[in-house]
Amino acid sequence: MIDKPPQKKELNLWDLSSLGVEFAFIIGIFVFSGNYIDEKFSISPVGILLFSALGFGFGLYYLVKRTQKE
Repeated sequence: MIDKPPQKKELNLWDLSSLGVEFAFIIGIFVFSGNYIDEKFSISPVGILLFSALGFGFGLYYLVKRTQKE
């Protein structure tokens, strides 16, 4: 009996829809962290801008890694 080679797991609709929610959640966490840093150290626009950019970058990295998994 010959075994078939393992196939790549296809992303279904629920996986794809959850990616958008996860991306928004990651950015939201970073934005709230930046807001906290702004209030704590009185550096008003710097923290939120820096952390939102970091959150966006990390969110994109997460999306790419998640879609290439398996």
